[in-house]
Parts: sequence; C-alpha cells; structure tokens
Amino acid sequence: MDFFHITDQQLYQSHSGDFTDDLDFYLKFCQGHSTLELFAGYGRVSNHLTSHGVELETVEISPFFSDQIQLPSSRKHVCDVRTFSSPKRFSRLFAAYNSFCLFTNDVDLRGLFRLIDQHLEPGGRASLNYYHPDYWGEAVEGDFELNGQWVNYIPAFDLSRRNEKQGIWTDIYSVDEGARECSLSVRIVEDERDLLPFLEGLNLTLIQRVENFNRDNVVEPGWIDFIFEKY
Repeated sequence: MDFFHITDQQLYQSHSGDFTDDLDFYLKFCQGHSTLELFAGYGRVSNHLTSHGVELETVEISPFFSDQIQLPSSRKHVCDVRTFSSPKRFSRLFAAYNSFCLFTNDVDLRGLFRLIDQHLEPGGRASLNYYHPDYWGEAVEGDFELNGQWVNYIPAFDLSRRNEKQGIWTDIYSVDEGARECSLSVRIVEDERDLLPFLEGLNLTLIQRVENFNRDNVVEPGWIDFIFEKY
C-alpha cells in the first residue's frame, strides 16, 4: 500500500504498538474487578487485560480500532465517549495513554467526570492517564515497519498557549517520498489542582497520583495516572 494512502489510524497503531510500560500497572489495577476502558483504541491495553482474565468492556469511537479488540461485540461500545451510557456499574474504569486530554474544553471534561461518577459503583476507582508537558521534549523518536516499508517517526508539539491550558501534539511520519503530519489539540493539566473543580457536585475524590506506572525505568518519563474513588 502506498504510504500516502495509509490511514492516520494505521500509522498511529504501528508506532504506538510497542509501548508496554503501562500494561502491568493496568493489569494490577483492574484484575479481579469489572472494568470499563474509555478511549480503548485498537486494544493495546484491553487485549492484554482480557488475556489475563479481566472482566472488561470498552468504549471506542473508531469501528476500525474497535474491531481489533478481542471481546464479544456486546462488550464493545462503538461510540463517542461523550454519548456513552450504560445501566451497568463498574468497580474499575480507566483511560490510558493520555487519551482523556483529547477533551480540551471544560464542558467535555465536566461531562467525562459525570460519566465516571455515573458508571462507577460505590468504592470503585478510576485511573486517568496523562503525559505531562514538562516531558514532551523527551518523547522518543524512532523507526517502525509498516506494510514492508520503514517509516520514521518524530514527535513535535506547540505549547505557546500553555497558560490557556491548550497544547498541540503532532506526530510526523516520513519516508523517502515525503512526510505526513497528524496533529491533535490536547488539554494541558499542570497538576491535580487543575482537575479538582470538575469533581464539584460529584461523589468522586482524588486519592492518589501515580508517576510512571510505579516503574523505576520507563521508555519515556513524565507519565501520571490520577486515581479517583467514588464514595
């Protein structure tokens, strides 16, 4: 397949598929609990969890990605997180790989925390993962193979509106014939104090901040998981 006809989703999956630093953390967090994963993507984390017996449901907007999650269709919800609703309550909920920060405005973030409050059972816990902008400059570059062709990956970013809680993350993919850029707007969270206002009126409390998945060595430093509990 010609490089310029490969989808952004295929490129993202190929360059992120080898990231495994978080898998043991989420397995420990979810094992033995009914779990809901938001922004599940192509199943990088969820397929690992289900292979270890975790009772899991997923929410993912892309049918292409959701098709790769190894769960029955009844447990895969193909929809926007903002419209997801279920009568079921879970004892664990998580959003990995900086995904919750794709909600860049206050309205969507407030809705996300309402969703968490609604879908956690009392005593249940949620983990929201974040890649702190202080470390964006240390993101790893590299090459990966896709459809028999080597692709070079370089991350780039724009933090000129950091004081407005807004950033732009860009994945740059290049081959001999040229390059493609995939940019996303990202909500900037400096620390947990930026999230506390969204808990007002909800039965959620922030109980823990986990750095780098509780690992001594990670491929990229700067990962934070904010852990919330429903009371």
